[in-house]
Amino acid sequence: MSKEFIEFFNYFNFTEPKIVEYHKNKVDIFLRDKSYLIQHMGDPDDGEYPERAVRYAQGEAELFVNGERWLRQYLPTATSVGGVFSHYWFARGHTLTTGLGLGIRENWLLSKEEVTKLTIVEKSLELIDYHKEHNPDLFEYAEVIHADANEYVGQCDVLLMDHYEEETIPQMAEMSSKVLKNINCDICWFWPIEELVQMHPRYFHHDKVPSTALESYEYIKKKYDLPKLPELNEDTLNLFLYVFNQALS
Repeated sequence: MSKEFIEFFNYFNFTEPKIVEYHKNKVDIFLRDKSYLIQHMGDPDDGEYPERAVRYAQGEAELFVNGERWLRQYLPTATSVGGVFSHYWFARGHTLTTGLGLGIRENWLLSKEEVTKLTIVEKSLELIDYHKEHNPDLFEYAEVIHADANEYVGQCDVLLMDHYEEETIPQMAEMSSKVLKNINCDICWFWPIEELVQMHPRYFHHDKVPSTALESYEYIKKKYDLPKLPELNEDTLNLFLYVFNQALS
């Protein structure tokens, strides 16, 4: 991951959100520096850090809610924001996001002129309180709703889903389909559909295995009943896949 690739996001007005060490109300955010990553470099399957992450990241933030780890975020966040580049790409009009996390995606979406209203659905009231304390701009410029995204009913122009915890990627697709039935929108997208597009052939159980990423994407739309996934051409989908794969995760 070159410096030039990280600077690519400057073109899209990406700014680093405020992330601080925090331990309150069952929300824990741990900040660790690069020396910690170096000391724990090894096999990711054993919970250690891959060599690529240690090379490019300067540290990490880990978010725990009620003692359960919700996410790991490499720092600076520009090293991994490519994982939600496609979300930024589609955001426009009234955009609704599920799952607040550390606010990286939401902070970025606030900078996009085409987004006229941002609604954030988050089920953890304690996590919302953290952001009220340390990211008050979110509440000045966005609507934050305390609700379970799996039960929320509403409408928007663009629905961007990323509220998953321990589910497998195919299960995330199934959950997204259920959420979509409760939220009326023009288009939807979910994290990490890019990974599902690339892994999907192993889930095929018939003779016609997709030969291109676009064929896999179209199959996902049908298999998981996600008709509001947008129409894409091969070039745009390949751009999403490339940027997604460059991000640290």
